[in-house]
Amino acid sequence: MKNKFKCSDIMGSYWKAVNAYKVEEFNGYMMKISRRYLRVSEYLENEVGFEKWSRCHFPGLRYNITTTNMVESLNNMLLNAREFPYIALLDVIQEKISKWWNKRREICVGLTSPLTLKREDKLRACFVVANGLLTMQLSNVMFHIRGGALDGWSTH
Repeated sequence: MKNKFKCSDIMGSYWKAVNAYKVEEFNGYMMKISRRYLRVSEYLENEVGFEKWSRCHFPGLRYNITTTNMVESLNNMLLNAREFPYIALLDVIQEKISKWWNKRREICVGLTSPLTLKREDKLRACFVVANGLLTMQLSNVMFHIRGGALDGWSTH
């Protein structure tokens, strides 16, 4: 959006609108955007659609969205179970958390490296880039690096 409309000065309001939990809060940020760049707000509403980028307009279950508001996530997850007696509610919570932990445990069992899959992929990408660099050791802690965007010295 920033490149399409050249509107980097409203990116703060945009990201606040993206992460807003309440429609009223979202509307306030969209008003700020539309006052400054009407074409941007029309594009976001009509061409992209709020449900594709706004947390509060997302039509699906929101408990799987990474959020810093843990209470809201748990509250949404337990929406149907709230009417249960306390013991049954605790059973639902235990079952859900057990499923999460088991899913992550199964992923970890399949790892062949001490790194997570995301970090392993990032390390592999860096390795490919680093393979094309020429290094010359200047001292025990200093290297000269040539090639690509890195051309200079580095300490290790």
